[in-house]
Amino acid sequence: SCILASKNQNLWLNPRYSSRDIMTCLWKTECPITPEIYICSVYLDINYKDDFFLPKGMIKLVNYCNKHKKPLIISMDCNSHSEIWGLETNQRGEFLEDYIFSNNLNVENVGKVPTFIGRECETVIDITLSCNFNGIKNWKVSKKLTLSDHRLISFEIELKQKVIKKLVLDTKMADWKKFTEELDKINYELPEIINKEWLDEACQTFVDNIK
Repeated sequence: SCILASKNQNLWLNPRYSSRDIMTCLWKTECPITPEIYICSVYLDINYKDDFFLPKGMIKLVNYCNKHKKPLIISMDCNSHSEIWGLETNQRGEFLEDYIFSNNLNVENVGKVPTFIGRECETVIDITLSCNFNGIKNWKVSKKLTLSDHRLISFEIELKQKVIKKLVLDTKMADWKKFTEELDKINYELPEIINKEWLDEACQTFVDNIK
């Protein structure tokens, strides 16, 4: 695995998270809002048949970025199939899906255009992942011919991200006595048959009453 970068970009190799199948650099962006982004290129060897086929360096890097809230972008030849980024999910794809969703990673792929064109098949095995970063825009697969059987993937990186404000309910200031009295006023009449539509309506009524 490797990373090819313009000499105008301030990228620094991070050997701690680099090996044969993973290459990691720290990008000094000079942007006050997002001063640093970890850039990672990963190859998942198709010959590894067991469930645990992720490079140890990648696991350590993802853990570090989650612990310290560091932005991370991963470009990966995953040799795995998933309905999330292309074809019907296989065993490797199922394992990778579980890892992605349990480690605060986002799949940035858009559409299901084949990223690999072989002699006998076309498939989607190249994915882009992000962690603690929502600045990837205009992700797309180029149909231009290259010297590789993998198509070129391009996307833009927006460094000046908007600050997302989250409203948090302060339960310490709640009037729980009044809250309980209001809930007691709700009259639920159970139908003879409880179906999805009734459950949806009952849940929405409950939510409206506790707002």
